[in-house]
Amino acid sequence: MIAAHFATAKRDCFSKDGVIWCVDVLALRDLVLPLEISVPIQFAPAAVYDVRLLSEAFPRLDDFDNIKGEACIFFESPSIDTRIASQFGILSAMNGPALSYDKYFLQQVSSLPDLVHRIVIAASAKSEIRDMLDQNNINERMLFPGMPGLCDWLRRYYGPA
Repeated sequence: MIAAHFATAKRDCFSKDGVIWCVDVLALRDLVLPLEISVPIQFAPAAVYDVRLLSEAFPRLDDFDNIKGEACIFFESPSIDTRIASQFGILSAMNGPALSYDKYFLQQVSSLPDLVHRIVIAASAKSEIRDMLDQNNINERMLFPGMPGLCDWLRRYYGPA
């Protein structure tokens, strides 16, 4: 969960502004992605990939990485453990380890202004937002079930302010 990362991260991230990218995945699928990527999810029909669609479209990671040009896909991860099931999120991947989401989305916005929106979270607002997330039970205990999440939450809750 990108939006809550600063809420569970160490204190050093509180000195920097954060950003949340809001992406219209349907517009990305229909207007931006190359056909070799978009056709499998359009025929499904699905907004994002799931494990079955990914394995059919790209049996090996090299198949995805070798797509011409830059591409970003969104996929629903399998619930292989309680942490992933509790987070219930959508993940994203670029077709190359050195590619930048920022650069890719900024390029796309030049031709499709409604495709992506950025929400900048000021460093000064992060503590207040984290308190609001805590009030709504979005914290380490819920995002990271088990002993590690509980310990992180206890350390933050009972630690120095």
